[in-house]
Amino acid sequence: MKTKMRFLRLALFAWLTLCLPAGSWAAITVYFSPQDPVVPVGETFTVDLLADMPTDTVLGWGLDVSFDPSVLSLVEPPAIGPLWTPAPFTMDGDGLAGLAFPLPITGNNILLATLKFEALDPGLSDLLAGATLGDLTEGFPLATGGFAQVNYTAGSVNAVPVPGALLLFGSGLAGLLGLRKRSRK
Repeated sequence: MKTKMRFLRLALFAWLTLCLPAGSWAAITVYFSPQDPVVPVGETFTVDLLADMPTDTVLGWGLDVSFDPSVLSLVEPPAIGPLWTPAPFTMDGDGLAGLAFPLPITGNNILLATLKFEALDPGLSDLLAGATLGDLTEGFPLATGGFAQVNYTAGSVNAVPVPGALLLFGSGLAGLLGLRKRSRK
């Protein structure tokens, strides 16, 4: 029985080693910085899209970023990080793709792109990065072949009313209450 179990473990290990694509061993983490900013309504602000790629070298990348358009607006096209050449061929036209040419890239805190937003209305908007299944211009192709496994860390933006507007509203309300009290006398 022990021999049979050893054989099955060895067979499983051999299958995992030989049959899984090279990219499935790599893990890249994509995240936003700042991760959860608080921004006054009407303000423009930037959020960096970063990646930790500690183990394998990457030839390029392509992603989608989603957010609540009733809370945020993307003010201008993304600015691709300095280590990358902007890729001219994104299927969805969002401009979130870069090529590492002629040398592949590896490391931590690698700037992929900077996104410039405007806070439109008060509310909380998630920032989600991801790749569309079947879109071959998205993901992280590896120099060793295949695509990397990617872990996405979500961010959020809390758009808050402008403090001056709240103060103005509050003082107007207090004035109305004061007039109401005077009219009762």
